[in-house]
Amino acid sequence: MTGVTRRRNKIALGLGLALIATALFATPASAATTRAEYVGQADPICQAQQLQDRATFRAYKKSIKRYLKHHPNPDPDRPSKTVLRMAMRYYDRVLAIHRRADSELSSISPAPGDEGATAEWLQLRGASADLLERAIRAVRHNKIKPFIRLYLKSIRRSLQAEVPIRDFGFRYCSSPPDVL
Repeated sequence: MTGVTRRRNKIALGLGLALIATALFATPASAATTRAEYVGQADPICQAQQLQDRATFRAYKKSIKRYLKHHPNPDPDRPSKTVLRMAMRYYDRVLAIHRRADSELSSISPAPGDEGATAEWLQLRGASADLLERAIRAVRHNKIKPFIRLYLKSIRRSLQAEVPIRDFGFRYCSSPPDVL
């Protein structure tokens, strides 16, 4: 690789990161006057959340594979403490990503007439995150069955969150998180 190519790659990477940061931390200049404006402001936040979720999952999967390569687990029903810690760290990161996205989404004023649906959507997203947080606490106390029960409730709640905004025309916000 030549020096010029490396420099171009660094510049492209920097621009890509700047675009993601702008999408993450951009605050709307004014309240949305139409549903399309609201979708235009909210969808980049959800898109950035999904990109971060996927990157976090890839890193988690890679670390688990590396660990299991050196420490095969004979009983998949009883994961080791290290595997549980890795899972907790992963879910902590996912939860932080979702909380940050929820905070940014709640700062956007919905279009007139959409306030109720938007509030219900955000409330259900928050409830899903709360259930995930409780599930993480269960894993911390080595309670796998409560974790699974709470985790599944969290997924159900995120699926319910789609209903109030189904007709908004979202591309990214209307689909539930794929790596919850």
